[in-house]
Amino acid sequence: MKEAVIVSTARTPIGKAYRGAFNNTESPTMGGHAIREAVKRAGIEPEEVDDVIMGCAVQQGTSGFNIGRTAGIVAGLPITVSGMSIDRQCSSGMMAIATAAKQIIHDGMPIVVGGGLESISLVQNEHQNQFRAIDPNVLERYRTSMHCKVSRELLRDRRMVNLMMKLSRCLLQKSFSIRKMKTLSRKMFCWKKTKAIDLAPPWKD
Repeated sequence: MKEAVIVSTARTPIGKAYRGAFNNTESPTMGGHAIREAVKRAGIEPEEVDDVIMGCAVQQGTSGFNIGRTAGIVAGLPITVSGMSIDRQCSSGMMAIATAAKQIIHDGMPIVVGGGLESISLVQNEHQNQFRAIDPNVLERYRTSMHCKVSRELLRDRRMVNLMMKLSRCLLQKSFSIRKMKTLSRKMFCWKKTKAIDLAPPWKD
């Protein structure tokens, strides 16, 4: 079987949302810089790239028009190089890299760029598109799942964020405690009483 290998990497530093060095940097510019450097470090010509796959969880603004394609253009890749964007919440970049590997192994592409980016400052703000953003049928079917509808105001509350982070870490552990998860979820459920959100526990006692 054909193998896929990573021959070069490049990235920008992590900036602080809303106040960091990149808080006013457009997504294609930020992604294009990393792609251009990765291609340079690989020692290949830009026209040798077959496809650019970029993961992005909040595809709005300049990241909303196929960021894989636009970042590749900023990187100096020829207009003939295709691009694709992937949204898999919290692992979009990893999924992009995995998809790039699949295209090499199964689709016969010699060279594919895979990566991810996110510009919190430019998309998660007062201009974010919320028009008809919630489908009541989705909420109804997932009312008893781990997915939660949390208001933006609530996410700003450190205590609630801390509880959600603890629950996430608990889920990631190989031998997590069901009792601990129930305790954390009940605390989150109790928070619902004062914050008026939809945060039902994912199990029945």
